[in-house]
Amino acid sequence: MSLRTILKGIAGATVLLLVVQFDPAAEAAAKRKRVGKRAGKHAPSMTVKAAAAQTTGNGAKSGYRYTLNVIAFENCPDNPFVDSRRHMIAVKANYGDEPEGKKPADISRINDILLREGDYWVEDGNACDADGATFHLPANPCDDGDAEDGVCSSDNPTFQEYEVFLRLVGPHGGINVTTCATDPGVCVDGFCDDGSACVEDSDCDVIACSSEDLIEVRTKGKKFEDVTKKLLTLVLDTDGDNFVDSRIELFNPALEDFFWNWNTNGKPHAQLFFIPFPD
Repeated sequence: MSLRTILKGIAGATVLLLVVQFDPAAEAAAKRKRVGKRAGKHAPSMTVKAAAAQTTGNGAKSGYRYTLNVIAFENCPDNPFVDSRRHMIAVKANYGDEPEGKKPADISRINDILLREGDYWVEDGNACDADGATFHLPANPCDDGDAEDGVCSSDNPTFQEYEVFLRLVGPHGGINVTTCATDPGVCVDGFCDDGSACVEDSDCDVIACSSEDLIEVRTKGKKFEDVTKKLLTLVLDTDGDNFVDSRIELFNPALEDFFWNWNTNGKPHAQLFFIPFPD
C-alpha cells in the first residue's frame, strides 16, 4: 500500500503539506515511490510523554541532557577518535556537497555523520576523513495522534522520547545540515526502476535527503533552537508530484544508513543538547 493511500484512508485526519519546487526527474520519482511503499510498514507503539521542563534563559530546556559538540577545523585533527567516548565530532571548515539522488558508492563521506540506533555514543569522532564520523542515538518515534502506520505529521510531529536543541558558539560561521538516508532499490530482470542496468538490488540504491534543511548562522547572543524535526526526520515527496507528502522518522525501516550531511561555512562550533521528556 502506498503512503498516499495510507494518508487518504485516515478518516477525519488533516495532513499539512509543505510545497517544494524542484526539477522532477524520472529516477527521483521512482525513488520516492519506493520509499512510500515501505514507509507505511513501520508502526511503532506510541506512548506520548509529558511536556519537558521549562525553557531556560539560553533557549534550551532545563534538566538532564546529553551534550554533543560538532566543531569545524581548517586543519582537521589526525586522530581518528575511534571508540573515544568523547562528546565531540570534528568536521572540515568551509566544506559542502549535495548527496541527494546519487548512488551511495559515489558520494563523499567527508563531513557526513553516520547515525546508528542505540545509547548516546560517539563511536568515530572524526568526520574529516573518507569514512565520516559515527554517532549513536536513541530512536524517537513521532505521531500527531491521527496518523497511522508510523507516518509522522508533516507539520507538527509529536515526538515520544526526547527533543534536540542546537546553537552556534565561538567564531562566526554557519552550517547547513540535511538528514539523509539510503533508499534501497530493487533490481528486476537486470534493470532498476529508473531504467539503469543492474546486477543486484544494491546497484539500484540511491540517496534520499530531506527537503527540510537546518540552516544556522552564528550571531552574538545566539540562543538554542529546537531542531528536533530537522535532525530526526526526513520530509519527502514519495510519489514524485513535486509536493512533499510524508515525514519519516530516523531509523524507519523504509530507509537505511541514515546520516547528517554537515555542510559548513567558516569554522562553526555547534552545540547540541538531547533532552529527554520526563517520565
